[in-house]
Amino acid sequence: MIKIQLDQSQVEAVIRALRKVEGASEEAVFKKAVNETAKKAQKELAKKARSVYSGEAPRGILSRSRIDKATTGSLSATIHFKSKQWNITKFKYSPKSTPTKFLKIGKTEVRNFPFGYRTVHRQKKYNVRASQLKGGGGTLPGAFVVWFGDDAVVAFRPGSGRKIKTVLGSSDRSMVRNEKVYGELQPQIAAYLNKQVQTALAKALGR
Repeated sequence: MIKIQLDQSQVEAVIRALRKVEGASEEAVFKKAVNETAKKAQKELAKKARSVYSGEAPRGILSRSRIDKATTGSLSATIHFKSKQWNITKFKYSPKSTPTKFLKIGKTEVRNFPFGYRTVHRQKKYNVRASQLKGGGGTLPGAFVVWFGDDAVVAFRPGSGRKIKTVLGSSDRSMVRNEKVYGELQPQIAAYLNKQVQTALAKALGR
């Protein structure tokens, strides 16, 4: 989650400015500025995440997020970016499939296929390339692609048995909190909040 709130100097400046203005509400100024900033930050953070991360996962960040708005009783807004941890296949990976192939060298074994017993050789190992960040990429030695209907996962076998473990990527929260996303936008969000305070204050003063 990302919290939008005024610092103490901004609060004190508004209180001083409105002290002699009859009927003016400091809380209304705070609420308006914080909520406008939260809406702007929500959109900009989702947009930035889409520019930093590749694939399908970052595209729906905005629609999956929500804002708890500031009120006159609670003068901060919270932007919630929450999702499951996405499979790495929701970002970028290749190849798109790793069909079972057997090398004609090395250890052989007998397997019972639907059409009868056959002698097969050692299964071919794949190297799957995967990346969450645009322009990035890494190799996952020994990984393979498994399809479950229309959904694919990249997996590997942690031991010698048949059990597999899937390779996961980031959640929405992790993507937004990345230094290349929130870290780069944080100064702009702070500047926008200050601008909204001035705008709301000017309106309250009748300027």
